[in-house]
Amino acid sequence: MSTAGLRTRVEVDGAQDGADGDAIRILPDRWTGAVLDAMEHLDFRLAEAEVEHVPGDACPFFQTFVFRPMSLRDLRVECIDLAFRPRDHGVHVDIVVDNRGSLFTAARESRVGLDIDDELLDMGTDAVAGLLREEIDRLKGPIVA
Repeated sequence: MSTAGLRTRVEVDGAQDGADGDAIRILPDRWTGAVLDAMEHLDFRLAEAEVEHVPGDACPFFQTFVFRPMSLRDLRVECIDLAFRPRDHGVHVDIVVDNRGSLFTAARESRVGLDIDDELLDMGTDAVAGLLREEIDRLKGPIVA
């Protein structure tokens, strides 16, 4: 969970201070929440979240969540970026895995898109985590000595 502030220029009758920043709580939809929970279950920690403005798009804002691995299993992974796009009865997740380079290999970036829907959520957090683990392992590639 993270804390965000909302700064507006709205005058509210009876408010003590119109220039203060009020804490707000923003909750994800159930599909996005399941993916975020699954990443934590897979031992990845949220490092940062970024919001960008995309003029002309149906949804003019784009949010990216950056996760860092906490276990040795994912030592070759520098970070994983997740971006969510709402769908009817689900969410599309763009996953980007940034792999570290080594003495014999160059750093590289791999990506895939996944749809998370009601059917997958009904199978539980382990099913969502299993699908993410499968894709992360595929995107990080084989160990190269």
